[in-house]
Amino acid sequence: MSGKRLKICRSRTGMTTGTSPGTIISADKNSFLVSCGSGSLQVLEVQVEGKKRMSAREYLAGAKLTSGDCFDSTG
Repeated sequence: MSGKRLKICRSRTGMTTGTSPGTIISADKNSFLVSCGSGSLQVLEVQVEGKKRMSAREYLAGAKLTSGDCFDSTG
C-alpha cells in the first residue's frame, strides 16, 4: 500500500471469506481483518519496514485503512 513491506507479527485466524487475498475486509480501532486464500487473518501487531513493532491500533492511526483496500504481494 505505501510501497513498504508490512510484517505481520501477531494475528488470529478468522473464517470470513469471499474477497480476493490481501483485501482488507474490515478495520476497527484495534485490529484489521485481511482476506487470505482460505479464510481470513485478524491482524493485531505489525512491523513496517524500517520501523519498530507496533500494535495494529498504532498502525491504523497513521495508515487509514478502509474496507476494500488491498495489500500488494510484490517484494
